Amino acid sequence: MTARVAGLVALWAAFATSAEAASPRRTGGRVVAREPRPHRMVHEFDIGVGLLPLDALYSGLSLGGSYTFHLSDAVALELVDFRYSANIDSGLRRRLQDLDTRATFNPEVEYIAGTGLLFTPLYGKLAFFDEAVVAASTHLGLNVGIAHFTDGFRFQATAGPGIRLFFSDTVSSRLDVRGTIAFDDVLSAEGLLQITLSVAFNFGDRTADRVGDEDEKVDVDALLDALYPGTTPVPEPETRP
Repeated sequence: MTARVAGLVALWAAFATSAEAASPRRTGGRVVAREPRPHRMVHEFDIGVGLLPLDALYSGLSLGGSYTFHLSDAVALELVDFRYSANIDSGLRRRLQDLDTRATFNPEVEYIAGTGLLFTPLYGKLAFFDEAVVAASTHLGLNVGIAHFTDGFRFQATAGPGIRLFFSDTVSSRLDVRGTIAFDDVLSAEGLLQITLSVAFNFGDRTADRVGDEDEKVDVDALLDALYPGTTPVPEPETRP
């Protein structure tokens, strides 16, 4: 019985080896896709609204904009970013003052200005309810600058992620969530949270600026030889008129 099983296994292995050698080239199992970005940015101007501080005493409705110069698809210079905050008192300040006339409160932020870098590591496409395909990217913003409070200027550093949806080569929409640290001095700092929804406009055409961005023709046979060594391509069947 054992010898019979061993013989069947050996026969099956020999058949599988011969079938593999005689089989046509397999092109499945791994798909190699290469597609250029449909939207590439150069000069970006955006204007947006949002919420600037996260504070129990007041809320700020922010309005501002920025100019960003894109060095490549992945790295950009956020040369100017300005956000003004129209503050609305929550009423808690007055109630606390009624309870304690000696109560003191932190100053309110009035505007923030900065400059820095924008990194865009991820880019792809999203299906919207199986009806449309939308190009999107994620980015990380890092900048430094000044913040003006009701008691004067402070040095500030800002960082946070964001996502962008492209509607065309010219128009896109951004959602940014950034945390800001405003330094009163070395040992004293105040944290702020910025949430901004903006519309961005892109001007200028970007051509291929990196090795590999050019529209090169891919040698499919060489690619399949690397993926499946030892196989040969199957000739195309002749079509009869």
